[in-house]
Amino acid sequence: MIPPIDSVRLLASLNACVFLLISSTSCERAEEVNSSKVDFATEVYPVLHASCVGCHRPPYKNDRGRPRYPEAHLVLTEKEAIIRGADSGEVIVPGKPDESELLLTILLPLDDDDHMPPVEDEEYPQLTKEETETLSRWIKEGCDFGDWVHDSRYPTMAESH
Repeated sequence: MIPPIDSVRLLASLNACVFLLISSTSCERAEEVNSSKVDFATEVYPVLHASCVGCHRPPYKNDRGRPRYPEAHLVLTEKEAIIRGADSGEVIVPGKPDESELLLTILLPLDDDDHMPPVEDEEYPQLTKEETETLSRWIKEGCDFGDWVHDSRYPTMAESH
């Protein structure tokens, strides 16, 4: 003989099954989102453009006709220039955020003279924790630029010389 069905226990079991199913699906989706590679063009470059490119762009002439050169000779508007780095050498080390000068200068204390972007230059916002984490993740993943080659709003280094 089959024991009578306890409707409360049946409902609790069904609720638990539904919860586990939803949780499992949500966790899988969260893992998919976290495991998707950082897209340089849509996630990294917009941050660099907002906070860094004002000082790290190809040479140009200002409103007075005076030549302006990128700080530390670091240009962040084209892939090859980013890979080449600055006066001090490479600024990104694929797979090694803790050795990538680009990230390390952003992580310096705000009162450090080498902190980027400079605190006193209010035109260029400090990176948020999320933006810094995205940059770090992009470097850790190997610095994949995807199809991005350069920001067409600026001349390439070859064109600016």
